[in-house]
Amino acid sequence: MGETDEEYWAEYDGLQLSKHNLLRKYLGGWFPILSSFKGKVLYIDCHAGRGRHNTGQEGSPVLAIKLLLNHNYRDRILATTEVNFILFEIDKNNYDLLCEELNKLGKLPPKINVFPVQADYADALREIIEDSRKKGKLIAPFFAFVDPYTFTLSMDLLNDLLGFPHCELLINFMYRFVDMAMTRPPQAENMDSLFGCSNWRELSQFKDSHLRANKTIELFSH
Repeated sequence: MGETDEEYWAEYDGLQLSKHNLLRKYLGGWFPILSSFKGKVLYIDCHAGRGRHNTGQEGSPVLAIKLLLNHNYRDRILATTEVNFILFEIDKNNYDLLCEELNKLGKLPPKINVFPVQADYADALREIIEDSRKKGKLIAPFFAFVDPYTFTLSMDLLNDLLGFPHCELLINFMYRFVDMAMTRPPQAENMDSLFGCSNWRELSQFKDSHLRANKTIELFSH
């Protein structure tokens, strides 16, 4: 099921709620911490989606913006820091619906800027990284929410992002999909990209599902 599938947006399950609760807790502390650097910070949503489920619950981009708008330290943060929300969504229909939701937020306070981008986040971020390296410049401190529906992640890209100072990633690692994909030969190249190595092939030796899950996450984390 892709993000354009109506069934995905027609419901809001426990997994989505857990992800968003974690995002709320993380950003609640992240905004005031990174504002101490002064200047500019970035919030990057790599899979922004539509901005709202059909059942009314907010998607991650709207959630993140509202969290800053309602933050107890908002005025203190914005006194010294410009916060830019970069929202990547590759699907045209999702992107259009996202823009509609963003427009409903109305006029935002100065120093809060929102940039929806209809593009693949990976290609766009690679261009930014390459351009920064050529110019010998650093990317502004940023937090990136990486929430693919399945396992389309590149360890090389994640490591490149982590190579910049004051960078934080919150990654939704979809273990169930990864576990199934590791037994399918056509997915071998994707698995190599995901883990950044070929050692994932050894995980099949762990027949106990809980042990295999722990070993899989351990390999991805290291």
